[in-house]
Amino acid sequence: MNAKSARADWLITGGGPVALAFAAAISQKSRALLLSPPRCESRGRHYALNENSLRFLDSLGARPQANDVREFLLFSGGGKKPAVKLRAEEARIKRLCAVTGEEELLRELRGVLQNAQTAEAHQWKKCENKNGEIVLTEEGGKQFSGRFLAVADGANSPVARLLSVHCARGDFGQTALTMRARAPLADDCAAQWFGDCETLALLPLGGGEVSMIWSLPNARARECAGEEKTIDAEQLARFASERAGMTVAAAENAQAAKFPLFAIRRAVRACGRAVFLGDSARVIHPLAGQGLNLGFADAAELAGIAKEGGDINAAEFAAYLRRSERRGAQMHFLTSAMRAGKTANAALSAARRIPFLRRQAARFANAG
Repeated sequence: MNAKSARADWLITGGGPVALAFAAAISQKSRALLLSPPRCESRGRHYALNENSLRFLDSLGARPQANDVREFLLFSGGGKKPAVKLRAEEARIKRLCAVTGEEELLRELRGVLQNAQTAEAHQWKKCENKNGEIVLTEEGGKQFSGRFLAVADGANSPVARLLSVHCARGDFGQTALTMRARAPLADDCAAQWFGDCETLALLPLGGGEVSMIWSLPNARARECAGEEKTIDAEQLARFASERAGMTVAAAENAQAAKFPLFAIRRAVRACGRAVFLGDSARVIHPLAGQGLNLGFADAAELAGIAKEGGDINAAEFAAYLRRSERRGAQMHFLTSAMRAGKTANAALSAARRIPFLRRQAARFANAG
């Protein structure tokens, strides 16, 4: 290979947690080349990691500092008292989830990529199959070739466009508003309010701080956050306090953000020797906090069935794709159903009355 080319068993495109985690996992048994975009600033997001994700990160030696959640308060409608309390102790598990920041997670994953080659990738010009390999070509002419390609470059995947792999896209008609805040919740307690096509969640970060994510109809989001790109965090906190029935205050130096909510599903989950992971494969509503967990589940299982040297059994690969598809479809169905106020109210009412359902809900949150 000359200076204008590079080769590996696996090429991985993307710079997010799923791309980095898969690169770290697959590089334990194959030559891997991670092709990431130029590093950009963290979006300041926080993730609720389930037990399977924590085990996967442990296996990589990349477990970030995280705050354990042992109680989850669930509210329905305009209720000021929780309709249901999910407790790890009642379900006989250590925690319901663990909350970590995007920055901490990426730092840990970057720290365990010693066995994977990395390269900064800019604008892709071409993606094609040549002599049984996948070849990616940059605008500048540099080529990267591999036996397999893992595409984890986000919902608007440039590589998917080059492969002509399109996706079904659905607009929820909602906007997510996020920021770091302070709220009167214990450091191991999370809270979530369900309304009709509206969900407000507060995830504890420790030290009295929470990560707030509030998904609500676009028109209502404009009322709370305004039309401008910059959001008044104090104003948003006042609206959140009214909705939650408790004092929510913007954390020190908090920056509020907003982004549209939509669902996607790739029409083809695999294309020849290319496979899609994380948001490149599907995007679901964030109300259950399971998007990253689904991506980690894909990455862990795909790395697990890959053989030394990068080989992968066709039957095992087909079975993996079916399981991945099923996981995503089940979570999409659940989140879509819980967006409806009547469905959420009925589910919480049943869980309040039946201890078995509460325990099952707690275990589901824990393992996904």
